[in-house]
Amino acid sequence: MKSLLRSIKSLKLSLGLMVLLIPIIAAGNLVPQRGRVAPWEIEAWRQTYPVLAKIVAASGLDHVYTSWWFLVVFTVFFLNMTLITWDLTRRTRIKTKGLHRFSQEGVAYFALGNFAYREHSVTAFEETLRKRRYRIVAAGEEVYAQKGWVGIWGGTILHIGLVVILIGAVLSGLSRFSGYTEMGDGQQFNDSAGSYLQSSSGILFPGHKPEIAIRVSNIHEKDLGKMKAVLSTLTVFENEMQIRSKTVRMNDPLYYKGMKIFQSRYAGPALLLVVNDPSGRGPLAGYVNLKQTIGKSTSSVFSLGSTPFQAKATYAPGSDSIQLELREKGSMVYEGTVRIGQEIPAKSWRISLAAINRWSGIIVVYDWAVPIIFSGFFLCVAGIAIMGLFDPREIWARKKMQESGPVVEILGWGRWRNMFLDEFRAITGDIPEWKS
Repeated sequence: MKSLLRSIKSLKLSLGLMVLLIPIIAAGNLVPQRGRVAPWEIEAWRQTYPVLAKIVAASGLDHVYTSWWFLVVFTVFFLNMTLITWDLTRRTRIKTKGLHRFSQEGVAYFALGNFAYREHSVTAFEETLRKRRYRIVAAGEEVYAQKGWVGIWGGTILHIGLVVILIGAVLSGLSRFSGYTEMGDGQQFNDSAGSYLQSSSGILFPGHKPEIAIRVSNIHEKDLGKMKAVLSTLTVFENEMQIRSKTVRMNDPLYYKGMKIFQSRYAGPALLLVVNDPSGRGPLAGYVNLKQTIGKSTSSVFSLGSTPFQAKATYAPGSDSIQLELREKGSMVYEGTVRIGQEIPAKSWRISLAAINRWSGIIVVYDWAVPIIFSGFFLCVAGIAIMGLFDPREIWARKKMQESGPVVEILGWGRWRNMFLDEFRAITGDIPEWKS
């Protein structure tokens, strides 16, 4: 058991896991992730890189942060860092009492030299230390002083912050959900598994909130100078009551009850088609989303719901009409231009183009571990700040007998050795008998 613990808390394991994190983070950013991008984008990426796509599919690199091996790596890293931090905390608690005098770690001290023993010199030494804001812990024949001692906890707090981040990473992988859907202007979707075109979730994801619906409206592009951003107005309904509304873009989500609702970078023309069936039921309406194009025509092939027809629609930017082809079992039923409001007969069916709006890609994320991760980052920053603001130093002097008579042996320690030694030379320079 002890050998296993030694292996887990080894520094080599820490370095190995850190190296392993590099391709994990790279994959999470370079490989299209399920639930974060459109299905058609993932399919296009697979067709572009067919060999790599097989490796990605087999290894789970298309859902890095909820894969089993991600959890294994971060769990081992968590155990490794926890054991290291436990030892570091224990050693830091010992060091707070003084390295040499209490923990027998005298090797950590710098030998500062032997000085002539005079009672008034020792008294002057103590007074000089106090003037330089050292705290005198012991006085007399043995003088022990320290200052900036809060800084000794900086590294420990930094390590505790890393442990908290790793706890958050493991909990995130177990419980998070990420889903992608596409909505036309004016449409809404409920938070249920069937609402998402692509999703990934951890094994402990607690479930959706089907009583919550999100309506998408006012989809538009905004020129930000060097780039254009897609914006959508999202309105949240809970049990059919309007709760909240916000215009969102890619990095400015709407938050509600643990949900983060993002605007994806994808948007394009959305065709609202209305179908009246031969029996008189209807009308049945639905959106057909076309991929975004910049200044070019775009088209899509799709099954026209509730009908026996296969359709192809082509749209030119800025137009109020589409080119529509309808086929039934390969035979052309209709081919021509269809304008907004125009109805066309297709055998005994009646089909019309109600509107040409826009559609928006929407990403919904549940990640209850984010506050834990941010708390860890706060602790890491606090630890670094403490190390920067407080420079722990200590000086230990004791009376020592030699053949030539009594001397004062002085040892000391400071995080930044050269700065500490400069200060010590200034201290001894204030004592005439010790001035070199």
